[in-house]
Amino acid sequence: MSHLRSAYGALRARRPMRTWDWLCQYGAVPDGTAWDPDLYPHAERVCDAWDDPRVPIVWLKWGTRLGKSTTSHGCMIASSSQLGGDGVLAGPTKPLIERQVERIYLMAQAMDRRGGNLGLPPEHERTIHDVQFAESLITGVWSGSPTALGDLDAIRLLVTEADKFSHANTGEGDTVELARERAKNNPDAQIIVESTPELERRSRIQAGVKASTNEHRWVPCPKCHNHHLLALDQILWDKLRDGSSDKDLAYRTARWQCPSCKYEVSDDLRWTMLSRGVWAPLGCYVDRRGRVKGTPKNFYALDVGLTLGSFHSLMLTWGGLARRWLELCRSAGGIQDWTNSWEAEAWTPLRSTAEWETVRERLGSDVPRGTVPAWCQLLVLSFDLQREWPYRWPWLLVAHAPGGRRHVVDWGLAESWEECDELRQKAWPQPGKPDAQPLLVTVDSGAKTLEVYRWCNARTSLTQRVVAVKGDSRTDSGRYRPEFLGVTTRARRLASKLNIGQLLVHVPVNAWEAEIHALLEERDPQTGLTLAREADKPLLEDLCNGTQDEKGTWVKKHDNLPNDWRDCLKYSLCLAECEVEYFRRGFWPGLLPAPAAPTPPTPAPAPDAPRKPTRRVRRRVRPRRPRRRRS
Repeated sequence: MSHLRSAYGALRARRPMRTWDWLCQYGAVPDGTAWDPDLYPHAERVCDAWDDPRVPIVWLKWGTRLGKSTTSHGCMIASSSQLGGDGVLAGPTKPLIERQVERIYLMAQAMDRRGGNLGLPPEHERTIHDVQFAESLITGVWSGSPTALGDLDAIRLLVTEADKFSHANTGEGDTVELARERAKNNPDAQIIVESTPELERRSRIQAGVKASTNEHRWVPCPKCHNHHLLALDQILWDKLRDGSSDKDLAYRTARWQCPSCKYEVSDDLRWTMLSRGVWAPLGCYVDRRGRVKGTPKNFYALDVGLTLGSFHSLMLTWGGLARRWLELCRSAGGIQDWTNSWEAEAWTPLRSTAEWETVRERLGSDVPRGTVPAWCQLLVLSFDLQREWPYRWPWLLVAHAPGGRRHVVDWGLAESWEECDELRQKAWPQPGKPDAQPLLVTVDSGAKTLEVYRWCNARTSLTQRVVAVKGDSRTDSGRYRPEFLGVTTRARRLASKLNIGQLLVHVPVNAWEAEIHALLEERDPQTGLTLAREADKPLLEDLCNGTQDEKGTWVKKHDNLPNDWRDCLKYSLCLAECEVEYFRRGFWPGLLPAPAAPTPPTPAPAPDAPRKPTRRVRRRVRPRRPRRRRS
């Protein structure tokens, strides 16, 4: 009888181990250390949804520092080890797929040493685009190559960084949808689509999560045990005496405050609070006992969508979150980065709704045109050379002060370089202080590039910096990018041999266009933008002529209107920050006073005046002694 039981047990199909239990027993991270379930308590829901055959797709809309790639790779490895079968790893770029394959191999090696029995091939037989196991193969594909998906049949699929896939039409459809088609022949296929969201109307992960269960993670208060969704306004920190926030002080004093009982939780209890979180779909809530109550909004949804912000990362602290927010909130581009990467929410493109009449009423001040405000510490004059004939130089004079305070002093159109020189040397009145000259002059080098380089190089001095600027449409270029001609790039070294050493500052368009949008939409005299009370319609229409399209690209709001003064304002804001942070290491300069009237020359002495006789001192030269010859 015992032999029959042994034979039956050998022939009976084994039930695969739960993915979460498999990872806790054999799992490892890319650096070779064991999988720590206490570090990723939010990943258990992902593993359970991955194991559920009733769930077609698992959507992960997660922020950074949460382990979404590590969790997704662990699920792929666990299923390949227990169930076998082929899989597909889809990514937006070829280099990303190569890094992901290398990362999976590092994890699989560590899991194999822990008893995972994956059957990895030797290193000389591995490829950089595929992951080979004993009974399965994971093929890597990337965006823009739909032909690579041909003749593939997969039982499991991982789409990484879905929002970064190319939206261009390749003639065969969307790459993400083509990758999902590879698993349509398998009714029990396992699919994970993970990404950090980007733009609202173009976000694939946002659309997938909205059509799914759309679950969020609720965490309990250690004192009252009420569950809440974490948000930025619940994090408190101490401020300076003047009421402003300092990032270093916020890093040391940040804590979380419960919205119900106002109890403040420090980092000592943060681990316990986050590890006891509960997932609940949209439309439901979690009571004090940790039970999900209510009716889900998408009651009949089969896909599981999980939204998780970086507030739940156990590798961060309340102080780290507060410090990072204070670093990013300085600009609209930083706020977009915080929304996408830290709050895990899609960014809505900025659509300009301000008209020139409302902008003049909201931003108008009592300072007359051509007068520098008394609080000004940096005066910047910006020129934007037009590309088409007749060549003109729209110019804008902006006053800057610490704390982000700006004021448009004067504006106009210059007809020649000689008129630009007059404006550069002009003294502008300032109440209670001597007349001031611009300390910083910027010129757009998009048109007549070599001529702009020569003009800037010949006029810069110790008392006035004349800088050539250029717009930069890249999204990862920061707030400013200075370079010296003839030093960094070969193309400019060949094109400007006579201007070697000339400073050129690249102005990121996306970051500063969003900054101008925020300044025009809001009214804050202390930390915003103000205009002279004589601001006319052409200036205001020019400043308001900018908006974002559906792709997130900044374009003209009205094609028949110019935006030259808006570009001047963009260059002025960027170069003022570059001057203070890059050249002066955070110290604000004082205004450059106007040159004083020339003093009359000292009269020459009278001819009959006695002159002191000068005595010429002759230097005595010692004779050189001859060398003695050795005998």
